[in-house]
Amino acid sequence: MTMRMLRASFSLISIAVLLACMAGCGAVIAGSAAALGTYVYIDGQTQGNYETDLPTAFAASLNACADLSIPVTRETRETTSGTIEGVLSGDRVHISLDLKAENVIRITVRVGLVGNENASRRIHSAIAMHLPTPRPGN
Repeated sequence: MTMRMLRASFSLISIAVLLACMAGCGAVIAGSAAALGTYVYIDGQTQGNYETDLPTAFAASLNACADLSIPVTRETRETTSGTIEGVLSGDRVHISLDLKAENVIRITVRVGLVGNENASRRIHSAIAMHLPTPRPGN
């Protein structure tokens, strides 16, 4: 093998190792973010997991709607899920809450038919303001 071939092989192996490491780190970062109450925008809706119970998350969602002047047109709450619907600037708002594990609630927000990321994130931020801050170690 020539020196040029060795360098090319080393470069390819280095790139492959770096890509493999980056892919794993991304999954770890995304998983950590979800556990901390942050949210992601996917397919026109914003989803986030919160460490709280369903009654607290439902009340926080209703309070967020009031804070943002979103008139609630419909609300339903079951044992493990709930939905809140309203209107923001003429667009339909749909908030769904689902129990994912003990004291872990997934809140999904969609604004409008195809989704509005900024409005959805504002609603999530308002919901988070009404939730208790998780204590370290919990």
